[in-house]
Amino acid sequence: EVAAAWPVLLAAALASVIFSYLHLFLVGHFSQLMVWSSLTVSVLAPLALGGFGFWSVYSQDDSTLLEDRFNVTKHSSSLDAFTVTTGDKTWDIAISASLVSLGLLLAISAGCAGRKIDMILG
Repeated sequence: EVAAAWPVLLAAALASVIFSYLHLFLVGHFSQLMVWSSLTVSVLAPLALGGFGFWSVYSQDDSTLLEDRFNVTKHSSSLDAFTVTTGDKTWDIAISASLVSLGLLLAISAGCAGRKIDMILG
C-alpha cells in the first residue's frame, strides 16, 4: 500500500521543502515587523482589557447612581452584555489596575529595549 501512495509522499516532501524556504524568506524579510507587531499587541491587549474593566466597574456605578438618587432606570446598551465582573467591585478594580500596570510596564520595557531590538534584528 505504501508503494501505491508514492505520489502523495512525493507531493508532501516537495510541499515541505517549498514551505520551509518560504518560511525562511518571510522570517528573513519580516522579522522586525513580526517582533514589533507582537510587542504592540502585548502592550495594547492588557491596556485595552484593563480599560474595559474600569469602564465596566464605573458604568455599573452610574446606573446604580441614577436608580438610587434620581429614581431613573438606565436602559441597557449593547455593551452591557459584554460586562465581565467578579461580583466584587474591589477585585474588579484590582484586576483592571493590574492589567493597566502590566501594559504600561511592557510599554516601558519595549521602549527602553527598542534600540537593542532594532540592532539585533538588523
